[in-house]
Amino acid sequence: MATANGKTPPKGTKAELAEIDTLMKKAVDLHRKEHLDAAVGIYRKVLEKKPGFIPAIGMLGTALGQMHQFDASVKLLKQRCNRFASACKTWQGKRPRRLCV
Repeated sequence: MATANGKTPPKGTKAELAEIDTLMKKAVDLHRKEHLDAAVGIYRKVLEKKPGFIPAIGMLGTALGQMHQFDASVKLLKQRCNRFASACKTWQGKRPRRLCV
């Protein structure tokens, strides 16, 4: 997604993170309104920009489950759980424990 000046922001910049945040908000809004195809497309776009992004993996898995694509859904949700558990080990002592349930 291009910024106001028409250029794609460099990876890891504040602009890129803001773009991912905007995309996730749009996808979640569409998901809540049950526009699942559109939401799935945006979740996938987020994962292209930021592979391994735990919230996008989980939401994509949830949306695919709602669309009865159970094999893909289960695969993504397991991946999300594994990545979250791994992140919790990394955050040990750095983040509040309630994040690492």
